Amino acid sequence: PLQRQVVSHSRYTRKDWLYIIGEVQNRGEEPISWVEVIATLYDDQGKVIGTETTYAFLQVSLPGEKSPFKIISSNWSGMKEYKLDIQGDREKEVPAQEIEILSHSTSIKGDYLYIQGEVKNNGAATAEYVEIIATLYDKGGAVVGVETAYAKLEEIPPGATSPFQCIIDHWPNMDHYELQVNRMLY
Repeated sequence: PLQRQVVSHSRYTRKDWLYIIGEVQNRGEEPISWVEVIATLYDDQGKVIGTETTYAFLQVSLPGEKSPFKIISSNWSGMKEYKLDIQGDREKEVPAQEIEILSHSTSIKGDYLYIQGEVKNNGAATAEYVEIIATLYDKGGAVVGVETAYAKLEEIPPGATSPFQCIIDHWPNMDHYELQVNRMLY
């Protein structure tokens, strides 16, 4: 069986929307892909009032690797608690990770956190639609924010670079962040 586990999660509400954010980890010995996170929402009587589904941001997770997720729901009125389940597929062919994050920094403008930086294509082929994933953590290592952005250049030739900028509107108690480049399955 595939070994994957939700390693952290939390929830918050914003403008009548429920957000459940966290990370799943591949605890097996094989790469896994298309990790689906399913939230079952319960009222104070333990009755199911809704379900929501999303996919972890990394299309392929290597053994030991963590991938963030974000579930957004407008159908959560009366929710007291939730349960998370996950499923995924074994992945035989892992796309090469030939995109390198060269640099990054942060700035705050108004209510937004900006993470900007530059990626480089170290591969032999043109990279298309390079996605960068930002996971924000508090001092204890719990996920407090998740967002994605694409490199500004839609196509990055071999050896070339592209800037990126990730704009985050929810980042309470952030202590640090990690960036990942998605391995795209086409």
